[in-house]
Amino acid sequence: MALAFLSLAVAGLAGSGLLAAMGGVDPGPLSALRALYPAHWALMIYGFTLALIAAEMLGFLSLEWSGRVAPLSVRAAVFLGVLSATALMVLGAEVLGLLVAALTLAVLTAYSVKTLVAPSWAGLPPTHYNYLLAVTPAVFALVSLYAALQELLPLPRMDPGLVGLILPVAAIIAVVTRDIPLLLGVNPARLALKTGGKLRLRAVAAFTISSLGVLLVAFNHWLPGGALLLLGAVTGLASTGLVEALSAAGRAVPREIRVHVASHLALAYAWLAAAGLTAALTGLGYKPPLAVDAYTHMVTLGFMFNVIMGVDAVLLFGHAGIPVTEAPKPTPVPGVLLNLGLLARLAFDAGIAPGGLAAASAVLVGLGIAFFYLRAVRVLAPRVARHLAAARAESSAGAVEAEAFVPARHQKH
Repeated sequence: MALAFLSLAVAGLAGSGLLAAMGGVDPGPLSALRALYPAHWALMIYGFTLALIAAEMLGFLSLEWSGRVAPLSVRAAVFLGVLSATALMVLGAEVLGLLVAALTLAVLTAYSVKTLVAPSWAGLPPTHYNYLLAVTPAVFALVSLYAALQELLPLPRMDPGLVGLILPVAAIIAVVTRDIPLLLGVNPARLALKTGGKLRLRAVAAFTISSLGVLLVAFNHWLPGGALLLLGAVTGLASTGLVEALSAAGRAVPREIRVHVASHLALAYAWLAAAGLTAALTGLGYKPPLAVDAYTHMVTLGFMFNVIMGVDAVLLFGHAGIPVTEAPKPTPVPGVLLNLGLLARLAFDAGIAPGGLAAASAVLVGLGIAFFYLRAVRVLAPRVARHLAAARAESSAGAVEAEAFVPARHQKH
């Protein structure tokens, strides 16, 4: 998580400087990060997104499903792999970085298949969620490997930055089919049975269609790729069971949490659909001046971060042992700043706003993301500190109790 947040901070600052320069505005102190501008995409995808997803899969999700976190050797291998891959790409050794990333993702895939695609500690069988989550790093490993090999072999060209969007799109579609019902106080398995398995079929369809859409766009097939991504967004929203969960949630979950989760999720899939529409129009020739920038950030800022702000506003506290009913009331401030900043960026990308608005959009988005995470840290830090203090006290009490059972002649005086 620390690696993810460090990558996010560096990528955000470098991206802000790049955006200001694109708008013809002096980046000021951020010009010192000029060498990192080309690596902005690698820091965001491999440094932030991959580190965040790996932490979830090897830690929280592994513990939840198997009753234990991943072994230290696996966690260390993935951590060092993500760190090395990102560092190599930042330093300009993109091919080597992609190869290291592919190997790291293979390790993550092997652990996920062994752990998540097996009966849970309570004897529950794996569902579509488990399989999709295990397939996600495998898919990303293959596209990362291809991105490296195309630089060494005469293969059809693919944009590594655009194909990297498969990771957040696939991972989110896989996980929200289970997270959304849980956050709204509904058992995902019961909801799936209640809908006759339709939600599961929609999730698999959305995962497949959206991933293919991103892949086609990365190969410069904008029209079919955009059409698939648009269809994937519609199917993806339908696969979350949002409407069904809201109608079944009743009063088990506070209204403000239900509204917060639902509004961010609807916004997220609206942005994913807008990304698909932008890609399709680009393929037809109706493209804004900065179509690639608009498409990319509709997926990352619009889709990914709206899901993060909607889901993690509650889930982060759940991971820390705070029940949904006791989690702090979500605030709309980060989401408002994020989406206003994205709209300002898109106005610049479309050529209907001055360059100064591009710099302003970076400030708005940065403030929104920083506000979101700093608020979470402010709430969680005291609880974590109390937990560590209690653990130390318990450890000390255990040591004293153990010493009492040691015969006096063996005790050190």
